[in-house]
Amino acid sequence: MKQPHLGISKGDLPQSALMVGNPERVHHILDHLSEGEVLESRRGYVVGIGKTKIGNNPIGVVCHGLGSSSTAIIMEECYRIGVRDYIRVGSAGALQQQIKIGDLVIATGAVRDEGTTPRMVPIIFPAIPSLGIVTALQKASQELIETSDVHTGLVWTSDLYYLDPEEYKRWMALNILAVEMEASVVFIFSQMHKDCRSGAILAIDGNLATHKMKGEDSTSTEANPNFVEGVEKEILIAIRTIDMLQELEE
Repeated sequence: MKQPHLGISKGDLPQSALMVGNPERVHHILDHLSEGEVLESRRGYVVGIGKTKIGNNPIGVVCHGLGSSSTAIIMEECYRIGVRDYIRVGSAGALQQQIKIGDLVIATGAVRDEGTTPRMVPIIFPAIPSLGIVTALQKASQELIETSDVHTGLVWTSDLYYLDPEEYKRWMALNILAVEMEASVVFIFSQMHKDCRSGAILAIDGNLATHKMKGEDSTSTEANPNFVEGVEKEILIAIRTIDMLQELEE
């Protein structure tokens, strides 16, 4: 049976998938895979498949759209057709001054400041990624890029994109690294299913601590070469992570 939003069926995707918010990023990731192809595209939910060039491991690439409720829909449909490992490959706004545009953040947990996961689990339940995926992301980043460009720690998942400055200052003071819109759902969904694993790696496209909001000037847009390079790095790291996970299971 085809899933109503993704338009794909059981067996169309492998066990592991990279999850993205921007449908254009699906095509970008497929360019880094062998035998990469788009399987379906409905309502902006682009779905692709390919194989890693080093390990020849199958990998899905799925756009979950923008925000928590959209992500929950797509996570559920992916699970129904057999996906079990989820790595969010996205973008975020930094909340600490030392984090530069183009740097990467590997999330170790997410503040659940969105309206979807409280309908899934109690609000006191923490949103935490799988240790194995976090470790693999860290190892892959150490192997492929300068580690000074990678930060590991907590992120803030918010339903609101245009935020009150006084609100995000609170999270800055609590050493939250960055703000984004989907990681908590990815983590909670995988925690609800014993056979799932999840993680998230995020490229920084702006910095609220230094008042560099994405799109406000020429240095904080998605065309910024530092951000473009950061996206390239996170894609390579995520793909390498899939190979590492497979190597551990062999």
